Amino acid sequence: MPGTVVITGASSGFGEAFALAFGRLGHPLVLGARRTDRLAKVAEAARKAGSPRAIALPLDVRVRESIHKFAVAAELETPEILINNAGGALGRAPVAEVEDDDLVGMIEANLTGLLRMTRELLPGLIRRKKGHVINISSLAAHGVYEGGGVYAPVKHAVRAVSQALRLELSGTDVRVTDVAPGMAETEFSVVRLGSEEKASAHRPGRVRRRRLGSDPSTAREHLGSGAHSDRPGGAHQGAPQVALTGPWEDPIFLRPGARRRHRRAHVLHRASHDRRLRRHRDAFRLRGRARSCGPA
Repeated sequence: MPGTVVITGASSGFGEAFALAFGRLGHPLVLGARRTDRLAKVAEAARKAGSPRAIALPLDVRVRESIHKFAVAAELETPEILINNAGGALGRAPVAEVEDDDLVGMIEANLTGLLRMTRELLPGLIRRKKGHVINISSLAAHGVYEGGGVYAPVKHAVRAVSQALRLELSGTDVRVTDVAPGMAETEFSVVRLGSEEKASAHRPGRVRRRRLGSDPSTAREHLGSGAHSDRPGGAHQGAPQVALTGPWEDPIFLRPGARRRHRRAHVLHRASHDRRLRRHRDAFRLRGRARSCGPA
């Protein structure tokens, strides 16, 4: 039977899409979120989709005790995959005006909670010599924009955590993946700005929007297959559309050819980064062999 998948922030958006996608593949699920009523519905939908077992547990990644209690229950299911999906943005105030609650909330939800959850479940994955940690960052981890002075740096940090984990877990058979979503229809903007009206008013009309499909279930299949994003709107009503609320509002992204040049630069940067990771990994392996062989 496929291994158990642990998903944080599973009550809607990407978390719900992950639950349904892995459910269709026959994986047992452990789902966590604050909105337990919606989480129970997602768990039921995952069971109907094909999951042999889907457990819904309360989880607030901003609270250490909640993380510990959730992780203890999840470890009983012998997890094989951890998806650190919980997080989000609060407001679009510049750094000089950001509220302290929003600042701390974004750091705790996106970074501190991810580190604590990973710390709780990672020893079991290492001990079983089998596992996969998937961290959901953002395209904001590869750039910055006005009004993202807290959210973008935090997502940069999530990306750095994934890179560090890859080095630390070399040789353990535990894989690490960082998913950097772009644009899709979730509740991201509604949560960030406080209401659907504000989220709708914030979406620029001059940029063409890409439809994910005329059926919400089709959109969720699309999200679950790898075309992920954390740019929102309202996840469950009507035909999903892309909502632009990030660095894509910068006029430079609207110039002819700008997106193509940006993508090419990112691909080149990624290739260079992968080469550096391989060099680090090989160095660690050689060092480990030298230690195991001992003096001649």
